[in-house]
Amino acid sequence: MGVELKPMAADELAALQMRETGSTARRVVDADLLYIDSVRVGEILKRSTERRRSRFHAVIGVSNGLAQGHGESQQLAIEDAFESSVASGRQYMARLRKLACAAGVSLPAEPVLMSAENPSGFKLEELLATLQNEVTAKHQKIVSDDSEVSRHVQANNLKILVCLAEAERLQRDSYARLSEIAADAGPEGVARIGIDLCESCNRSGPTVKHGGQNLCSVCEIADVSERNQEAG
Repeated sequence: MGVELKPMAADELAALQMRETGSTARRVVDADLLYIDSVRVGEILKRSTERRRSRFHAVIGVSNGLAQGHGESQQLAIEDAFESSVASGRQYMARLRKLACAAGVSLPAEPVLMSAENPSGFKLEELLATLQNEVTAKHQKIVSDDSEVSRHVQANNLKILVCLAEAERLQRDSYARLSEIAADAGPEGVARIGIDLCESCNRSGPTVKHGGQNLCSVCEIADVSERNQEAG
């Protein structure tokens, strides 16, 4: 689990170096394959130090695009790839929404919070902490303004921060109570509270996302067994 680096095979490295021959890019002197949760997602290229300071170049496949970053270490290159892609994604969405507005097209609202239907969403407690940081940053920009309107806005900001902090406290308390039942299985794992309906047998109880369906443990095992028999 997590990040794992494996040496690139000599023939693959040679092919990579041949593709870049004659390009303006710095020479690739070595390369590692990048795995995340045991899945190969890209490469970490070690380049010559000519013309640029950053020695490592991360190339990570994401959907139909690439996340790329640079750094003085492999870890820094990976972090830069993700951070740069997030910034690019925000710019892309801002431009897309601006064009849609000008064209009179209403874009559907995207879900924000993490759930079985939106596994890449934000955890509520982390989103609330981020909002507090952003509100604080905005508040700091106006503290030197002593006008009546500014003082009113500053007072509202402080009240908002108190509410956000209390909401974060409540959410983290809920998380702690849920941890007493079982460890967090992730957005697509078995729910620790609540009643779900198995889409195969229609029995109510805990379910898990399996093959695009919410299945109880009995139906999940039966489906796995059936698939194994078909494969055999």
